[in-house]
Amino acid sequence: TGTEMIVWGGVVSTQYLSPAQADDPAYYLPSTGGRYDPVSDTWRPVSTVGAPLGRCGHHALWTGREMIIWAGGGLKGTVDGGRYDPVTDTWTTLRITGHAPLYEPASVVWTGDALLSWGGFDLWGGTSGPRLSKQVRIPGGETLVCATA
Repeated sequence: TGTEMIVWGGVVSTQYLSPAQADDPAYYLPSTGGRYDPVSDTWRPVSTVGAPLGRCGHHALWTGREMIIWAGGGLKGTVDGGRYDPVTDTWTTLRITGHAPLYEPASVVWTGDALLSWGGFDLWGGTSGPRLSKQVRIPGGETLVCATA
């Protein structure tokens, strides 16, 4: 953000969980995050209300105003994303139209109005080869319109 670092998602090693927790994705793929202020050397939580499902291997992109969470691995069938506004500490769910498989790992970049993704593997499509590029536009901000390039 220019003053803070925002992190979200990831995976918790199951060695630190009870057997029951290790079988529950809510424990090892938490839908949580934090904001770090390097000047005061303090952390504070990111709101979890409306946050995307937990995952690892995802991408967090900074648009200049918001953090976009996209792709990654989680529960089979998890195809969603989110936009986090640090000013209001709120999430907006990204609705997805078009074909939007979860690509991991891929290279992504924010162009100012679109997320461009290159490479990666379709985690749930049963294919093993890398994917070609795709462009994900965010018109009006709440819908991802996916198209392969």
